[in-house]
Amino acid sequence: MNWHPITREELELIVQKSLISLPGDLREHFQCVAEEPRQVPCRRGGGNLEKLFVIATSNHRLMVFDDVEDEFGVTMQPPAGEVLENWELFPDLESAFRGLLNAP
Repeated sequence: MNWHPITREELELIVQKSLISLPGDLREHFQCVAEEPRQVPCRRGGGNLEKLFVIATSNHRLMVFDDVEDEFGVTMQPPAGEVLENWELFPDLESAFRGLLNAP
């Protein structure tokens, strides 16, 4: 199977399906920090420039979707103009959202 970058529409469907399994209080909180998906540049292991989708922001941290790994992730928001280089991956939206909220 050939890999292709995820579209915004495909990502929105993944997020909608994932929200169904979130407990009500977490779902409400997610809605407060969620944002329209936007792409940001990233560099995987010093390699080529790629893009990740940001889906939520809280306390200078970003919740992203890595379509290469097909997982949600959390990272610090880089200074303006800088490229994301490190993010922690989680197996599902709930785990990533809890990681976003519980980060130091």
